[in-house]
Formats: sequence, C-alpha cells, structure tokens
Amino acid sequence: MSSRGVTATDYVAMENMRERHGGWRVRSFRWLFRLLFPAWSASLRGPPWYVKPFMYTPLADPTSMIRLIELQGAQPYLWYDPEQTIVTETKEISLSECPQGQEFVAISYCWGNSNDSVKIICNGCVMTITKSLHDALLRFRSEGKRVFWADAICINQADDEEKSHQVHLMRRIYEKAHTVAVWPGEQASYSDYVLNLSEAFGAALQRTSMDNSRSFKDPDMQKALFKDLPQLNDVGWSSVGQFLQRPWFGRMWVIQEIAVAPNAMLHCGSSSTPWSTFAELLQFMLAVGLLESHPDNHVEKVVALMKTRENFQKKAQDDFLVMMLRHRPCQATVAKDKIFALYGISNFPLRPDYTRTDEDVFTDAAIKMMKLYSNLDILSVPHAIKHTKKKTLPSWVPDWTDTPFVAASIPRAKIVEGAPEEPDFQATGDIKNYEFFGEVSEDCKVLTVQGFIMDEIVQAAKPVESLSWGRSISDIIYSDCCFYGALVTWERVAQARSKIPYVTGEDMLDAYWQTLLAGRTPRELDYHRFVFQEWERSWSIWWYVFQLPLPTSFLIWTCWTFGMVAAFVMYTKHQMSGWKDPIPKSSKREVQAFKYSILNRCLIRTAGGYIGLAASSARKGDKIALVQGGRVPLVLRRSLRLSAADWHFVGDTYIHGIMYGAAFDTSRCGSISIL
Repeated sequence: MSSRGVTATDYVAMENMRERHGGWRVRSFRWLFRLLFPAWSASLRGPPWYVKPFMYTPLADPTSMIRLIELQGAQPYLWYDPEQTIVTETKEISLSECPQGQEFVAISYCWGNSNDSVKIICNGCVMTITKSLHDALLRFRSEGKRVFWADAICINQADDEEKSHQVHLMRRIYEKAHTVAVWPGEQASYSDYVLNLSEAFGAALQRTSMDNSRSFKDPDMQKALFKDLPQLNDVGWSSVGQFLQRPWFGRMWVIQEIAVAPNAMLHCGSSSTPWSTFAELLQFMLAVGLLESHPDNHVEKVVALMKTRENFQKKAQDDFLVMMLRHRPCQATVAKDKIFALYGISNFPLRPDYTRTDEDVFTDAAIKMMKLYSNLDILSVPHAIKHTKKKTLPSWVPDWTDTPFVAASIPRAKIVEGAPEEPDFQATGDIKNYEFFGEVSEDCKVLTVQGFIMDEIVQAAKPVESLSWGRSISDIIYSDCCFYGALVTWERVAQARSKIPYVTGEDMLDAYWQTLLAGRTPRELDYHRFVFQEWERSWSIWWYVFQLPLPTSFLIWTCWTFGMVAAFVMYTKHQMSGWKDPIPKSSKREVQAFKYSILNRCLIRTAGGYIGLAASSARKGDKIALVQGGRVPLVLRRSLRLSAADWHFVGDTYIHGIMYGAAFDTSRCGSISIL
C-alpha cells in the first residue's frame, strides 16, 4: 500500500476480497436491510468508516501547476451502493507544459447547497464534495478511466494562497481543456424536451445553411426554420424558460468558463447538446418573441453571458466596468468573486487575492477603475437600494454583492436585451478633458473631487421599487396597480400637467415624459411623444381612479379586482375567437424601455425647478452636485461627521435639461470630500 493511504486500486482489492469471503450471506443481508430500512441504508452509500480523511499535499508550484483527477469506473463494492460511490486519484501536471495526449474535461457546475454533501474516495481517503458535483461525476463516469478538472477537488479551498494562484490560472485551464462539460443539474421532467429541441434546432440550422444569428429576425428565415422544428405547442418550447431558472445560469464563475471554452457541451441527466447550438436556440427564441429577457429571470443573465462569450471569441476586449454592470445580477458564494470571476477575461489590474477582505477588494477595484479610465464612471454605477449597502464600505464604492435592477447611465452598459442604448451624457462637459478626477485618502475612505453644489431636492416621490415581469396574472396585475398608483404621485410632484413652461422653456409634459425615459430617446421626439400619448390613453381609466380621495391600498385592491375580471374576459375571447394583440410591438418596446428606466428610481423636484430621476434612497434636503470627470449629476447628503466639508454619496441622477453641460461652470468648482 501507498504511504499516503489506501490507493484506489488497494481499496477496490480490499472490497472485492470482502465480497469473496462474505459470499451470498452478506449480499442477502444488504438486500433485506435496504428493504426494511430504506432511510438508514441510504446513509451507507459511501466509503466505510475505516478509510482516512483526505488531506491535500501542497502543489510544488501553485503558480504553474494544477491537479487533475482520474475518475475510476464503477466497481462492485459490497457494503454500500456500487453505483453511488465515486473513486478518484489526483495527479499534478504543469499547465504550461501540458503533455501531448493529456486531454482532460473541465467541469462547469453550480456548487449548490454546501450542507447537501456526499463522501467520495480520493487517493484512497474520504473527501466530501457537494451533491451537485457528485451527480456530475456519476454521469460522466465511464467503464474506463477519465480525466477531469473540477475546482472543488483540484483546488484546496481552505488554502487562500493556493486558491489565489489557481484562480489566476482558471482561464488557461478552461482554454486548454479538451471539452468544457456544462452541468446545470440532474434531469427533470422537462429537461430532455429542452435538449432534444436544441438538437432539432441544430439540425434545422444545418439544413437551412444559416450561420448568422442576426438573420433570425428575417421572417423568411423564421419560416424556413419553423418548417423543420416541432410545433409551437410542443412542450419543449414552453420548457426552455423553466430550464433557464436553474441556479447554474445565474452564477458568476460560469461567465469565464463559457467565454473562454473552445468547445463546450451542455449536459443534463443523460442528454446533451453543444452549447453553441443551445445559445443559437435562445437567440432565435428571443428574436421571434418566444422568450423575454427581463430582470426577474435568468434569460437576461444568459443573454449577457452569450454577449461576453461572443466578444471574447472575437477578441473584442470589453471594459471591465461594462462587464461588471452587464453581469451584476449574477451571484457568487464569496463576495470578492464578483470581481475575481471576471479577472481572467479582462485587462483589469487586480489580481485575485483571497487573503484580503471583501471591502478591501471592492474599494481597491473602485480606485483602480478610476485610475484606469481617468474618469468617475464608478460613481454612475447604481448603488445599493435602501439599507442593503455594507456599512464598512465608503459610500462612493459600489457594493457588488447587492444586485438590484437599476438602469445604469454609462454608455454601452446595456443590461437587458431590447433596452435602449445609454446616451453618452456629458453633464460636466467632455470628461476626456480632465486629467485630474479625484484623490483618495491614505486609508482609502475619503474621495476628494472637484465640483460644486448646483441645486437641492425639495420633493422626492415614492420610488417604483419592483415590477412583476412574468409571474402569475394576479401578481402582474397587482404590480401594475402599484406601478400606476406611484406614477400618479410622480405626476403631482413633477407638476406635469402644469401650464407653466419647464426651466428650459419646454412644455412641462414633454419634460416629464423625457424624464421618465431618462433621456433615452434614440428616435425623433415626435415619435416618442406619440408613443407616450398612446400609452397614456391605455391607462387613463386608472389615472382617474387614483385621483379619488380614497386610501391607496383600497384603490389598489379595487383596480386589482377589475384587472382580474378584464384578464378573464380577454382569456375567454382568446379561446373563442383567437388572440389579437392590441398593442403594437414597437410600442411594447417603448413601454418596456420606460419601465426599465424608472425601476428602483424615484422622481425628484429641485429648488431650481428641475425634475429628474434619482436613487430610491434620495430624499428632501439632499444636494445635486456636478463634479469634474463625472458623466451625470450626483446626489450628495451631509455627513454625520463634524466637518461640514464631508458628504455622503447617495447615487447618480438624471436631471432633465442639464445632462449635456448646460449647468456646468468650471469657475464654481472646489474640493468636495465624499466619505
């Protein structure tokens, strides 16, 4: 036997010896025990008690060497379920000198619940892994040996120094892998339909010889593809959205794993399909309207993932801040991984270091972004909603663990597919003219910028904090009732129906609807004005209802009741005579863009007569500041510290009429210290 413990070969020999000596008596006892005590027998699935716990041996050079695991085929063990026990051996190789023929499969999976763990045999010792990885290894196991890389086994998770070096190598690991095996989880009743649909779509693509996903919007191409695809009432189409709700699609680490993979296969249970084919299926479904991308589901996250992979494969370098915003809704178990997970596919100069605190990493990342881009775009990142921001972070540092959906005001930072492009705001003039953008104190707590206070908030309406984008009809109607109720309040605060012109000389109602769009008006103003008027007419009855002098909760309940009745009538009409959508597609896109702009924002009015959209935590008395190097105005609040010069950063804001430098005056600039 090996000095390090019982090897996998020794272990198998010992168990087979027990089988020969035990004979039919033990097999009969095991069968009877399982029959009488199924719950207890489940606990016997795993290594026996006499096998030692696994201990990692340090890598000779963690900066260039990695571990691989050799997965043994299923063996006829005696005392536990032979189909449920994983036996592996690790070996170390130099990644830079990866020998020819040393093919390995890198597994991309979701860790899942750490409390839901399973024991395996690794180097003849007992190792505990999550059930998700265990299920993947069971599915990928074959009769012979197979070589894999999986982070939970191949990286010593308890050694922060080793983990920091190995995370730095992860891009190269997934690039060098023969295949990246994507494992979103075990099969469900619907998963086979989804992967079979993906395979059928791949075959249809080959028959139509179409290799440009942008052609999916061509009606002739859509017709040609549908000819070779299952009918729209097939369960596969309706199951795709449910399949995308699996946690894997919302994890931060899978972005790099998929982006760099030259060849990726999506596995679920016993079914599989090429990732590229599955991605094209999703693009097709989005193009024809069979899927909708919005903040409440993982579709938006998968769309962002496909965009990042496309850019990486084309060698088009994304800005790190843009990628952070694009993938902000994704989750990570360790907070600092929100930064480190994108390190390998960017040029951002912040090397993974797990010995640092989350707050230290987030602060350093913010400082490095300011220096790298020579501007204050980091202050345009939507900050945490009320009371969720980590208290130990400076107010000007984004808390990336918070994932509220708030539209960003940074160009090219489009998050939801179909949302309008962000205007290139220049509230302080051309930011490229500023070499000096700010100074950070030695303790990295205070950011000092050059600017001035230009106005003060005198009214802040109730924010639109949530919208239901795709749950039950009841939830959607209730959400819309709350939404329209909030808009009635917004109109009052903005004085939108006032006959008095806006500060800029515009009609007050025009200024109001442009504020609701946060300046996102890519087409001529007459077109957007027409869409706003059409949308106004569609909810005019609710507008009058919410004008009644009754409690808001009662009005919402009344509107919800009528909404449910209307939904039932529309459904009955659909069943009897077919459905005709009364709202044009173009108007739907505009309304979605409008909701996109105001979600988790509040409407404000300033002492100077301006109206705008601010962070949901903005309140009366907060100041509006313009600072050099910033694209948009900022909302600041007096700090509780004794020094009157210190401010607390609340968030960015859209102020209608000053977003292109109309209110900026360099001569008024002075130092502003933000805690």
